Amino acid sequence: MDAKLIDNSFDGLMSMSSEHTEVRLLLKELTKQINASEDELSAGIIGNILYAMKSMSSEHEEVRELLKKLEKKIKLASDEFTGQNISMSLYRYTPSHSPTHSLAYSLTLLTHSLTYSLTYLLL
Repeated sequence: MDAKLIDNSFDGLMSMSSEHTEVRLLLKELTKQINASEDELSAGIIGNILYAMKSMSSEHEEVRELLKKLEKKIKLASDEFTGQNISMSLYRYTPSHSPTHSLAYSLTLLTHSLTYSLTYLLL
């Protein structure tokens, strides 16, 4: 699956809750597709994916696994995260369950990615 199809797939998940088994099954399949894809995910696509997951809860293993695979793609991304990418992924971020945990995990993921990007630029 190419990067654009991955991006479009998450548009379809916008505002869906990971409380539903069917959504978690889709997340599991998308995680496999992200892992198998050789395409680089741009900062914009990664921001869109995180925004699309705003109603997901990290209490579910499928959400955590997807974020782990996404972290690997972030490390491989050649473009930088801009303020716009970050704000897009967090804009009106209101997870339906355990908001502190979900938001903290996403912020940690983004902070790690920014640190990685800055380190790469300074070398």
